[in-house]
Amino acid sequence: MGRHTKPHAGRLYRPTDDQRRQVLTMTGFGCRQEEICTSLQIDKKTLHKHFRRELDTGMTEANVRVAQALYSNATKHNNVAAQIWWTKTRMGWKDTSVVENIGQQPFAIFVPAPIGTTTEWLAQHAPAQIDHDPPPQAE
Repeated sequence: MGRHTKPHAGRLYRPTDDQRRQVLTMTGFGCRQEEICTSLQIDKKTLHKHFRRELDTGMTEANVRVAQALYSNATKHNNVAAQIWWTKTRMGWKDTSVVENIGQQPFAIFVPAPIGTTTEWLAQHAPAQIDHDPPPQAE
């Protein structure tokens, strides 16, 4: 008979509440299952058998906690960065650029966010034909 090399070989594995929290947390942080197995000194089969719920829900629970913290920062703590992030990602708001020329004839150009490639943007926003002849020179 060979010697068992796994710490839990031959014994019934019973995960503790602390181990369940650890797997849930590590999954939420994006740790690979191999890393979780190494941390708990178990194999992948044992991880899947005893921690299925934690593996399936860890990332979702982490995302919910971050979203709650972000929402709280934006609404209760008036965190402007959190508010800007929320309006851009959740409400679809975008930054716009304004370029002003203060010369003889002032004008403003509003530049929307690029659409696809430069060629696509030019096709949508630039004139169909541009006169490439230089203006006449004054004598």
